[in-house]
Amino acid sequence: MNLPEIWKKKWTASGFDQPSKIQSATFKPIFEGKDVLGIAPTGSGKTLAYLLPLLLKVIKGGGNQLIILTPSQELTNQVANVAREWGGLLELQTATLSGGANITRQIEKLKKRPEVLVGTPGRVMELVKRKKVKLMNISTILLDEVDALIQSSESNFSNQLIHHVPKRFQLVFFSATGTQVVPEVKKLSSDALIYDVTGVDDSKGEVTSFHLNLPLRKKIETLRGLSYVEGMRAIVFFNELQDLGNAEEKLIFEGVQVASLASDQNNLVRKAALEKFKKGELSYLLTTDVLSRGLDIEKLPAIINFDIPYTLDSYTHRKGRVGRMGAEGLILSFVDSSSLKNLKHYEKETDLKSEERFLWGGRLVEEIPKETQEKTKQRKKKRK
Repeated sequence: MNLPEIWKKKWTASGFDQPSKIQSATFKPIFEGKDVLGIAPTGSGKTLAYLLPLLLKVIKGGGNQLIILTPSQELTNQVANVAREWGGLLELQTATLSGGANITRQIEKLKKRPEVLVGTPGRVMELVKRKKVKLMNISTILLDEVDALIQSSESNFSNQLIHHVPKRFQLVFFSATGTQVVPEVKKLSSDALIYDVTGVDDSKGEVTSFHLNLPLRKKIETLRGLSYVEGMRAIVFFNELQDLGNAEEKLIFEGVQVASLASDQNNLVRKAALEKFKKGELSYLLTTDVLSRGLDIEKLPAIINFDIPYTLDSYTHRKGRVGRMGAEGLILSFVDSSSLKNLKHYEKETDLKSEERFLWGGRLVEEIPKETQEKTKQRKKKRK
């Protein structure tokens, strides 16, 4: 990658050595203005893979030129922060345009004619209709986590935006699980070049997978016990908001340092919860799959699947929160006989193998001591 001198210094200061596989593969075609679909594992440096070549094409002072769409407020904020870090060195301005945030403040920031816009499709389209986002100079639209954008309620807004741009522009798509949406991508850009480095990417750190066999009534109690395991800090994934809320209420009552991040919360509450977790002030961040995509939480030790997800895609994105850019990570899943089958299927598809563990004495162990097992059996007999 041919980078400006000021970026080379930042690259070195950030501890980077060689570009990742996806960065090397897509830099030139994106910089040359070609339509590109980039597919790479989570944590492989996809954000810089598209940002660096795209920011180099942006003209300082040229108004709105680059639009980056993401499926969530959290990912929008993360991408915008990275764009500000690197684009700021080139004196480029970045505006964040996410739903759930104050639209009046966003309109005020747009008056400064920022070159780079990062946002959720619904909010960006709303600002286009209000004539606050100017499309005349848009040269590139990028869809991050394209499978989520195309296959969700946001797809209408994404399509509307793409068809509102009045001139020829570049389309770029990125995702960790993008192969399934190739037909949809090709409908938007029949010329899109596909770069899938999943099979050759070597950025993934060592990820260990354990599971605990638990009845439903024991799950929250086990979460409480795990919070005392040394170094435990985890994102806990739920399938249903109701179960998340129930767990949060009980854990807080038990004195566990925990917060939640859910789709029905406002932007400020979600932002505060995420910042506390990143600072290490919480043992757990409870969430649904709203937080499974794209977010980079540095050196996250573990994720916990309170529920085994409904789909392989969800499992892939959840596990991608750990083991990023060479770091080690733990996946801990709560299962019963039925959900264990689903977990085994997902792990087979993602080259993982889960081993059973038990929580005993504030540690995860391969086997509970025999004397403890005997005492438990005796207590059960007395109850009968």
